[in-house]
Amino acid sequence: MLSHIKKLKIGSSALPLEHSKRLPCAIWGAGTEIQTSSQYDWDGLKRGSLPLATFQYTIKGCGKLRYESEDFEIPSGHAMLVRFPHNHRYWLPAKWEPWHLFWVSLYGEEIQKLWQQIEEKTGPVVRIPEDSPLFEIYCEIHEVVLNNPIFSPYRTSALGYQFAMKIMDELLNPELKAPRREIQSVVQYCETHYHNYIGVEEMAEISGLSRYHFTRLFREIVGVPPGIFLRTLRMRKSVELLRNGQHSVKVISDLCGFADVNNFCRAFKRIYGFSPGMFKNNGL
Repeated sequence: MLSHIKKLKIGSSALPLEHSKRLPCAIWGAGTEIQTSSQYDWDGLKRGSLPLATFQYTIKGCGKLRYESEDFEIPSGHAMLVRFPHNHRYWLPAKWEPWHLFWVSLYGEEIQKLWQQIEEKTGPVVRIPEDSPLFEIYCEIHEVVLNNPIFSPYRTSALGYQFAMKIMDELLNPELKAPRREIQSVVQYCETHYHNYIGVEEMAEISGLSRYHFTRLFREIVGVPPGIFLRTLRMRKSVELLRNGQHSVKVISDLCGFADVNNFCRAFKRIYGFSPGMFKNNGL
């Protein structure tokens, strides 16, 4: 979804808060920007008394943040989380390359407390993976804030709260501190051991997670359930072997980890619409 954000139109906008202040969370504003001037300089103590929490992600380039007495850089792939009013300053230093970024500001004292929890545990600058579900939520927020003329405080409140909870989930949930490495190790194992008779239970054991948590995290990170991923991988390998033409359908079934050739043939036909024998013999 980060690739989609790179294609969004440049622009920022704020939303009216008069109907949202009584809600637990409200989107104050959002936008995608390319800053090129050192005049881009914000002081967290000089932006009024409105309680805001801001997430700002660097798509390309780099910005700088002074958080209380410590300086940070915000390179591509990283985001800063700051509150207003608060003792911080962020800016684009002179002669630095343009800072391509997107931001979301949320209104509400409870959201400020959540941001403070994150800042205390992770610091104000965090790395966000390119496959993060946050980007998909941001695309919805961008559409609502910049492109939707019909303002619904309830919809924007729900989107803002969803965005905040996903940040909490990614940065503070102990289960998600290293799952991407764990899931990636399972993917790599499957790609080199697809010929073995492994299933979801074995995949979960390799990850070191319970089957329930493994299945949930695998689907969230890879995009499909582990069983479907493994079946798709085996089918792709079987197509390569069938095109090679050196092995019989029975041997290919064994080489691709199917329990028996009948199971392989049924699965192949269900996906491609014809049997592996027809595929092999007709050079499809």
